[in-house]
Formats: sequence, C-alpha cells, structure tokens
Amino acid sequence: MSRKDQDHGIPSASIAPIAGCTETGSNRRPESETLMEKHLQHLIDVARNHKITPAEQQAQVRSFTYGNTHLENPSITREEVDRVVTSLKGVDIPWDTTAKFK
Repeated sequence: MSRKDQDHGIPSASIAPIAGCTETGSNRRPESETLMEKHLQHLIDVARNHKITPAEQQAQVRSFTYGNTHLENPSITREEVDRVVTSLKGVDIPWDTTAKFK
C-alpha cells in the first residue's frame, strides 16, 4: 500500500501545516498548548522547591482547623478558630509539622 493510500488518498506533501501549530500530521498541537504546558511545569517546579514559612504553616493550620470543625459544627467561625489556635501557642502539636511530602 502506498503512502497515498494510507493517508486516505491525500499525498502527504499536499497536507499543509496549520498556522500556530508546532507539529504536522496527526500530532498537531496548538502553540498555546505547549506554552501552557511549559508555564504549568514552571509553576510545578516552583511549588516543588518552595520552603513553607512559619506564617504560611500557621495559616494552613488555621484553615485546616476551620474547614474540619466547620463541617461538624457550622456555627464555628474563623475568629473562634483564630482565638483557639492563638491560645494554644507553645502547646506541643501532636503531629509532625516538619514532615517532607513527596
């Protein structure tokens, strides 16, 4: 079977590349898609190498606490969570906050 027959009767030389695409044939992808992938990969790399600060960790603890307690008791407010977390400063937290996530 000739190349012409495999491409549904259209010779491959007559298939013009689509403007704005990075490849030809069945693997055509818009340039914006590859730019998006590069940008997303950059953001993933930045996030992977980010070292959480104590302020970010404290905000995460408060957010986690509020989210879980609010599910059980919708009358809980963020202000109440802030007040309780602040009152517990210096209290040994029962989980390892220095664990490395992979």
